[in-house]
Parts: sequence; structure tokens; C-alpha cells
Amino acid sequence: MDEEIRIHVAKQGIGSISIPNRCRFCNYLAINWEEKTALIRTESECPNCKTSGRKSLISLGNYVDVANWVGEYAISANLRDYASAVVMFCALFESCLEEIIQDYMDLHPDIKTKFENREMVTLKDIFGVKLPELLEQAPTHIKGFPADWKEMRDKRNLFMHGKSSSFHINQADANKAMDLVPRAIHTFAWLNNQYCLRKV
Repeated sequence: MDEEIRIHVAKQGIGSISIPNRCRFCNYLAINWEEKTALIRTESECPNCKTSGRKSLISLGNYVDVANWVGEYAISANLRDYASAVVMFCALFESCLEEIIQDYMDLHPDIKTKFENREMVTLKDIFGVKLPELLEQAPTHIKGFPADWKEMRDKRNLFMHGKSSSFHINQADANKAMDLVPRAIHTFAWLNNQYCLRKV
């Protein structure tokens, strides 16, 4: 997106724009504006479980705030904030993955029991494949997300492990992190809706 639009979106809040509503009954996450609107209105049905009534959860933890910070850091005049944008973006998506893993285990007590003594459980532990393979059947706009995610994660890791300074991460990287927020959230919603829905 061009600089003027980027500044406008960041000031509006990229998280406020991108983070979907969730059905409190079946755990479905809205995948577009129409579904988000349906989950807000009490008279509308959930696109998944068809339940109507007070069902929308407005935000997912602190995801809205964290995503908004990515945008704020990306448009900052402070050079060190660019690294913060990338770090916060990585933290956001890692939290999304942790939520998928936890919700899936909650739906499958046998798997939860299998890993109950493990300090860390990965997507591969749960599903037998890594993120790129898990997204093979996903819509085209998120299928390529893992490569961009790896690029951001590698930049964050180089910085966090002291192998580069914060200035190694520049404004272009911060802008990319901001641009990737909607795709990260769409990836999260797709995984949630594939693997983490509750029966109503």
C-alpha cells in the first residue's frame, strides 16, 4: 500500500480493522466483513452454526492492541520502532498458533493427554505436518504466507539473538510486517475454522 494509505490505516488501527469477531457458541471466526457484521447483530445467524442471539466476542485477547502497535511502529519516525513492528508481528502470529494448538487439544482430550507433560507443543506435534503443508488446501492469498512469516521470524531472531542490531530491521521490513497482519489473521481464522470449531 502507498504511504498515505499506510498512515491512514495505521492511525485507524490495523488490528481494529483486521481482527475478526468470533461466535461464542461454535468458535467460528468471521472471514469477511459480511460475516463479521452477522456475528455482531443479535438477529443474524452465525455463518457456521446458524445460531442467532448474543453471540459475538468482539476481540481475541489482546490481538487488536498488538496488531495496532505493529501499524503504529511501522509509521513511526523512530528508526528503532521498525524492529518493534517486526517483533510485535511475530509475537502476534505466534500467539495465534498457540491458540490453535490449545483449542485443538481442548477439543481432543486424548491428544491433550498425550502432550500434557510437554513444555512446548508444535503444529507438527499435533497435526503431523508443518504450517506450509497444513495450508495446502487454504485459499491462495494465505497459501504463500508461511514464506513471508519465515522471513519476518528470521529477521526477528537475528535481532533478538544479538546477531544484528535493531537497525538491521528497516522501514521496509516494518511496512511488510504491517502489510502481513491481515494475512496472518486470515491464516489464523482459516486454521481455526478448519480445526477448532465446537459442535452446537
